[in-house]
Amino acid sequence: MPKKTKGGGSKTANAEDGEMTNLHLDTRPLEPLVLENDVAKMTQKLDTQVGKCKAGVAWINILALSKRLKFGTYNDRAENESETNKLVASFRDGIMSMKDQTAILIIIDIARINNATSLPKDFLDPGDVPELELLDTDPIVVASGQHRLAALVKYKQQLDDEYNVLKKKRDKFRAMDKISPDQMETYNKVQFDMRVIMGITENIGKWGVIVYNERKLLAKGNDDLATHLSRNNALPEYGETDEEVLITVFKRMLVAYDAAPEESKRDAAATTLVEARTTGKKNARLVKVLHHELLCVVLATQLLKLGPHFRRRREFTVTWLFTSIGICMGVSRTIRNAKSTLTLTKLYIMLIKIRCGLLQLLSSRKEFPSHGVIVRLLRDSEKGNEEAKKQLTMLRESMRTCEEHEKGDLSGWMEVIGNLNQHAEGVFTGYEDIIQEMTPAYVTALSIYRGSVIRTLRDTWSLSKKSEDEIQSNEILKSLDRTVARVTLHLTG
Repeated sequence: MPKKTKGGGSKTANAEDGEMTNLHLDTRPLEPLVLENDVAKMTQKLDTQVGKCKAGVAWINILALSKRLKFGTYNDRAENESETNKLVASFRDGIMSMKDQTAILIIIDIARINNATSLPKDFLDPGDVPELELLDTDPIVVASGQHRLAALVKYKQQLDDEYNVLKKKRDKFRAMDKISPDQMETYNKVQFDMRVIMGITENIGKWGVIVYNERKLLAKGNDDLATHLSRNNALPEYGETDEEVLITVFKRMLVAYDAAPEESKRDAAATTLVEARTTGKKNARLVKVLHHELLCVVLATQLLKLGPHFRRRREFTVTWLFTSIGICMGVSRTIRNAKSTLTLTKLYIMLIKIRCGLLQLLSSRKEFPSHGVIVRLLRDSEKGNEEAKKQLTMLRESMRTCEEHEKGDLSGWMEVIGNLNQHAEGVFTGYEDIIQEMTPAYVTALSIYRGSVIRTLRDTWSLSKKSEDEIQSNEILKSLDRTVARVTLHLTG
């Protein structure tokens, strides 16, 4: 009689007893199996596609253009100080800036380059490599090279400091009435060292660039090639960090979110997240973070818009996010008195929503008086004007809510949020225990902070040097001025 299997079926014999079974081996000839996710072949394919977008090579003065070089567009890996210091040390043995391995990669519209058609294809003859002739003063997107620039700036500063020390020594010798033979020898050595430094610094900013055609690189409607180019380097394997993988997923989620209709934005972001979980190799920590849908959607659609300032804080690291998911901060009760575990992640999400919601209200598209009007109302209120106090009360109330379509764009805060954080740290450090308590010390600190914030907003948004008429006649400036007005009122007790 056949023996029962665990699942309720039966088998004709027991293999362990040496009896025959009904299983048959596949003895057909083996055929090669090509894996769909062969990383090496995918990388080689991307390398080939990126190579077709190369326009040529040239050189630029990266020190003179440093403020126009825009890093982090497709890969915002934070600067590693130890790597920068290693480069500085290597510069002491000489700088090789005209090689494919050391050149800076830039992504630019070829129409912005005057000599685009005559650029050489490589650095085989560095003497024939021309300067890149730019037709504008707009930012230049850089795919890689932030450590080289940081190291060069640091090295140049070290050389300047050394030169100034030598110059002071030389000037002391020149002020002497009589010079001994030993002093003369030292003087000549100082002069020689100064000349050496002058020789190094004469063309220190001249650096090779490999120019990539922006239109070709982004022709497919996505930034896959640009992202790959930004992650490429001379090493056999690019050590992509968990944070870079996470940011790439979040950027794709944000694109899907922005492109979807209002009623399905969240679903579009969530769908993109699900797709991202199943592609590429990811460690257990990253997988756990990507499976926390609410956390990922909030980070991708809200905090990501505020730019590198937040992306480079610990709260955007995979390790911190992974750990916080399991940290219990307490137990809360719902309306129906049911218990709900309060994790650090839930608190973090709540904080993001509150803070981002406030920024959206402050930059709302609703009508609001200008900054100048608010300043006058505040001044009149301080003098006891009851009508001004009444108007300010109504305006504060109007700032509390707005319709969904009236909410401001969080990305508008990207260029100022870092400076605002610095102001807060500089002013409120040491006052953490009395924040929002209207003590004289807090009121004074708040007044200093308010002045710094308003000045930063007006300077960064080009409002400081504009007249009231110029601001009101330009819709963009008018909207920014309304934001400054709301911030002024919000930060006034």
